[in-house]
Amino acid sequence: MRNIDTNEEAMDLIVLKELIEYLNNPTETQKEQFAKYEEYDE
Repeated sequence: MRNIDTNEEAMDLIVLKELIEYLNNPTETQKEQFAKYEEYDE
């Protein structure tokens, strides 16, 4: 999560829905996560 004013990283988040999806199907979920969040990856 980023600060809307400074664009600095404010905190990490764990999205429970995505965690459960990952635990049930890690390979496919990793592909989806990469496609969804790759622009935010530092």
